[in-house]
Amino acid sequence: GSEQEQLDKPQGLAIDRFNNLVVCDSNKSCLQVYKPDGRHVATVEGENTKLISPQFVAVSKDGHLFVTDSGWESGKQSCIHIFY
Repeated sequence: GSEQEQLDKPQGLAIDRFNNLVVCDSNKSCLQVYKPDGRHVATVEGENTKLISPQFVAVSKDGHLFVTDSGWESGKQSCIHIFY
């Protein structure tokens, strides 16, 4: 896989409603998404996500992702991001 697909510091993970594995990559400030066979599907990152150091992820019954973020790298407070 490409460098973008490689995990740097994987933390929490969850299975989404599409049976994809969602992994918090705290060093890359993103979420990595993989198919059950290991194929990379997507990287969720960028300024719009506001992810700094994602730690854990949970998926609700309706498919929302809840991501805890320690924010430690930038000195910001810890928070929870919700992706619909």
